[in-house]
Amino acid sequence: MKHYIHTGLFALAILVAVASCSKDDPFEAGTGLTKITAPEVTCTASTYRSLSFSWTPVDGAVQYSYSLKDAAGNLYGGNVTYGTKAFFDGLSSDYPYVFSVIAYPGLDSGKEASSEASLTQKTGLVNNEGTFTSYLASGTWTATLQESSLNTFVLKNWYGQEGYDLEFTVNPVDSTVTVTNGTPDTASGRMIVATGSNKINVKNGVLIDGAKSKFYRLDGMLILNVQASMGSRQGEDTFIWQ
Repeated sequence: MKHYIHTGLFALAILVAVASCSKDDPFEAGTGLTKITAPEVTCTASTYRSLSFSWTPVDGAVQYSYSLKDAAGNLYGGNVTYGTKAFFDGLSSDYPYVFSVIAYPGLDSGKEASSEASLTQKTGLVNNEGTFTSYLASGTWTATLQESSLNTFVLKNWYGQEGYDLEFTVNPVDSTVTVTNGTPDTASGRMIVATGSNKINVKNGVLIDGAKSKFYRLDGMLILNVQASMGSRQGEDTFIWQ
């Protein structure tokens, strides 16, 4: 869920504009009035899709305005608050964002707003347990999805086979999956990548076609849909983390 600038921030701007008609305006540039202290900002939590921030309360401040911008300087979201915390969700993993906050005194305080305090923080990478369901193999397992770099993943123990992992990359344009590993265990037939293809065998007889599989980040969920076949049967097995 994205945050957007609250209407209170615009109301504050209007009050400032109206008050500027007075030479006693505490926000007027060049008055020589003392700025209140700028907050000290801390990132309190970082996941693959969210960031949490807090800042120190400032003596004399009655409100704080904050914003989050991406690396290109585009505004992602913001708000005005009486508190000292902010949370942003639905972000991109392994991506830097700039969080900024300004403290505002009362209009009759005789002081100016603080300088802007900023902090650049990257989101994390995926490292979460989820549920892998195979309709062809008629089973459900707990599996761990780990992201080593942006859109490069390892799905551990995906068919309930300990020590046998699926390594893959995701094309960010069309969400297609490319399998990048195999297991040198030809006797058991586990996790062997067919030469010159993107297919991979699993011990229980399931054949995964990575070229027809998709990986999505959708409304806070991670979804891997793998196209699979077992003999003449075909279907879609799914890993979901929410």
